[in-house]
Amino acid sequence: MTQRKLTRILHRYAAISLFLLTIAIACACNNVISQHSASTNLHPSASNCRLIKHAMGETCVPIKPQRIVTISGFAVGSLLSLNVKPVATITDVASIWQDQLKDVENLGTEEQVNLESLLQIKPDLIFASKWTAEAIYDKLTRIAPTVVDDFQRWREWKDVFMLHAEALGMTAQAQQLMEEYRDRVVQLKAHLKQTPPTQVSLVRLYYDGRIILYLKDSFAGAILEEIGISRPPSQNKDDFLKVISKEAIQEADGDIIFVWTFGENTRVAQASQDALRRMKSDPLWLQLNAVKQNRVYEVGNYWNILSSPRQANLIIDDLFKYLIDH
Repeated sequence: MTQRKLTRILHRYAAISLFLLTIAIACACNNVISQHSASTNLHPSASNCRLIKHAMGETCVPIKPQRIVTISGFAVGSLLSLNVKPVATITDVASIWQDQLKDVENLGTEEQVNLESLLQIKPDLIFASKWTAEAIYDKLTRIAPTVVDDFQRWREWKDVFMLHAEALGMTAQAQQLMEEYRDRVVQLKAHLKQTPPTQVSLVRLYYDGRIILYLKDSFAGAILEEIGISRPPSQNKDDFLKVISKEAIQEADGDIIFVWTFGENTRVAQASQDALRRMKSDPLWLQLNAVKQNRVYEVGNYWNILSSPRQANLIIDDLFKYLIDH
């Protein structure tokens, strides 16, 4: 037998072995989940659980859940806004939460949740988002009662927050937070009546240099609309975002530009910051009215899409700082 033929045979056997091993691991994981669901009471009686309607149906959740897992970026913000700390979560959450999650177990990303680790944690309540959880919902429900958030428009962030609060039995606390937020909106609107009308542009620099405009149906855009803050014509559209080239950078102009980058303390975040630094010296950027007037303000990525009362209040803080106090 030639060396070449022997090599082909070995490669074939290796591929077959790897395929069989993959099947064995998948089966083992499913068997473990099945055994767990068979031996655990995942559907408490009506006397010790609360029926919650959510995006995937109805779930009876414990009256006082103790071991809560969040595999939804939205739920992380909701829980921490309510001073509830999960026992485990995903890694792709807003950077403002990182310090509070240092000792919380990591379950991977929202799109690739480690189900075996989740199983070992033995949660009594799981929060998930429909866009990633729909495919694994049956597995999740065999591990613990699961509440799934969903939304059709980003401006529905308040409804998502109230769903999480209801599942936690903290509706009163959530309503108080939202009342405090509404009071701040009223205060800001009163102050803005004393200032000239201002068009506010929302710009995010991505790590590869793409320029992203956030429109009215983004989290931050919805807050600006609620306050009554005007947007440039290019951004005054009932949509989420728009990606533009550097040659179309005039669409990013406004009386004021709020700009932020992607993430913090990661390689991608560093690349985003580098892209922003390059943009600041670009002749096309330097021709923008807001740049010439020195009214470009860098803000944190809590202006991004993952939304909660805490993040909304941070945006209100920035609006007071740069539109009223500046």
